[in-house]
Amino acid sequence: MTEEKLDQVEEAEGLNDSVLKRIKTKAFRCNDDETARRCRVYDCRNTDASVEKDFDEIVRTPARCGQDYPKLAILIWFLQSFKGETRGQRFRVAFVQFWVYPWRLLTFRWW
Repeated sequence: MTEEKLDQVEEAEGLNDSVLKRIKTKAFRCNDDETARRCRVYDCRNTDASVEKDFDEIVRTPARCGQDYPKLAILIWFLQSFKGETRGQRFRVAFVQFWVYPWRLLTFRWW
């Protein structure tokens, strides 16, 4: 892509119309890596390795993972609860829990 094409500003598809009306210049979207590399305005500060390193740091810290990615933190917590249990142990727990509530209803132990 030449410098002239980079200077030429295109209407960006898929952007919010109300936002486009409020900005004074037309929006330009860098859709591919080559355009982004040649762009005078855009400067990528992150690499694939730095993004992966930051994500690993977040996931290893439970408090930060819960703050940044709450659904992922719940999934990790749920999966860790099965760690070290065999299929038979999990089935026994599920079987006991299945019959606890009807038994409590029949024996009037509702609390």
